[in-house]
Amino acid sequence: MSVRILRLWHAVPGHAEPLQTALTGLMERLKGVPGVLEARLFRDRLTVEAFLGIGVFESEEALLWSGPQAYLAGLAGVEAAHATLPSTLHQLRTFYDYRHPQRRAEWVTVSQYRVVTEQVEAFPVAYKAFLDDLLGAWDLVAVAFGQTHQNPTTFFSVMEWARADDLARYLASDFRHVKGRARYGAMLDEEPRRFDLAPLWEYRAAG
Repeated sequence: MSVRILRLWHAVPGHAEPLQTALTGLMERLKGVPGVLEARLFRDRLTVEAFLGIGVFESEEALLWSGPQAYLAGLAGVEAAHATLPSTLHQLRTFYDYRHPQRRAEWVTVSQYRVVTEQVEAFPVAYKAFLDDLLGAWDLVAVAFGQTHQNPTTFFSVMEWARADDLARYLASDFRHVKGRARYGAMLDEEPRRFDLAPLWEYRAAG
């Protein structure tokens, strides 16, 4: 089973551009490495000193041993020079993974959900039903949804939109409240955190 990770960085004030350049260089080392299915880097449009990376590996073994070693070897130095803290890593147990085979996204959003302990098992069921409705009603390129291994009460969704105006119309609509919050809102421990992401760099393995 494939393994998806999210990694979040915050640049030291004034170091956003050097951090972006350094992270892009590190991620270039993952291109073509066996076991690395996907690697992407984004910049948060709202907090421009924040960056988010997404990696997909074909297995736990690939995550631990194949490509990331060259990447990780340089990461500590990059973070020490340009980041406020070491990056936050989230490894996800994936419940939902859809991607259009040919299209690319214009806008990407990542949402983080913290769920009350008693609802940890019910939340994925409710949220997956919401995603089914979302894909049926809106033009999305890809959707992924998973639970963090480190903290079972934390979940992430990744939504990739074909056009920025589709996302704007969705956010202005009552769809996410009627179709979404009505199903899962009472399960949340706090308001979701959302990242609005500008794609910077991407690699996907052929095939």
